[in-house]
Amino acid sequence: MPDQQTNRFVLCPIHGYDFYAVDLRKYGRSLMPGQRPFEARAISEYFADIDSALVEMTRSGLTEIILMGHSTGGLTTSCYLNERRPPEIKALILNSPFLDWNLGWKERMISAVSLLGKFFPDMKISQGASTAYSESLLKSHHGEWDYNTAWKMEESPDVTAGWVRAITKAQHSLRNGKADIRIPILLLYSSQSVEGSEWTPEFNRGDAVLDVKDIKRYGAELGPDVTCVRVNEGLHDLVLSRREVREPLFRYIFQWLKRENL
Repeated sequence: MPDQQTNRFVLCPIHGYDFYAVDLRKYGRSLMPGQRPFEARAISEYFADIDSALVEMTRSGLTEIILMGHSTGGLTTSCYLNERRPPEIKALILNSPFLDWNLGWKERMISAVSLLGKFFPDMKISQGASTAYSESLLKSHHGEWDYNTAWKMEESPDVTAGWVRAITKAQHSLRNGKADIRIPILLLYSSQSVEGSEWTPEFNRGDAVLDVKDIKRYGAELGPDVTCVRVNEGLHDLVLSRREVREPLFRYIFQWLKRENL
């Protein structure tokens, strides 16, 4: 049974839109004492959180909503809209969605770990000790941003076999013709992926988390109306890329919304 949780919202106007930033359960400001960060046994655990956010928005008088998800949030919103079709959601924007693993030769172990997750869901799985991606973001290293590293951690914490199983099942639920999201989708991904565990300048010019080819491949299959956009030298979180990348990206996003009459 999903944990009972009150999710946290931040509302601010931008370009004439009311923008709601939602921390799903066990993420960011919604993380409660004693919880394992972003632990889930099924991606559908987050659906109630999205539902509650939609209730909050519609109570505020909003009748047209654009859902936006980054990385695991992109996987979550894609699964949500593949299973549910709230009429108030008019479009989906995906910022480097987590539609496939990017583990090199270790990817061959995912099936075995997923099976273990069925019987030993709490078994810990290391995500490695690299801080290269966070170094590309943080002003204290090589980036432009200050943020709470207790919420967005510098080093990825251990996950569990149960979480790996949940992510894998969610990814597979969107493949081989199973995805049919019938609203406009804007699929955003970097022009290149970056590999390695130690920071180099390349980490500030590419996606250091996912394989951009996989994002395009599986993202293009999500529905009949997908606009694929390759963002030159974008970071994994594209909107945190350097100014000369993110500002044209923001302009494009709002132009796309205008073209879609949203």
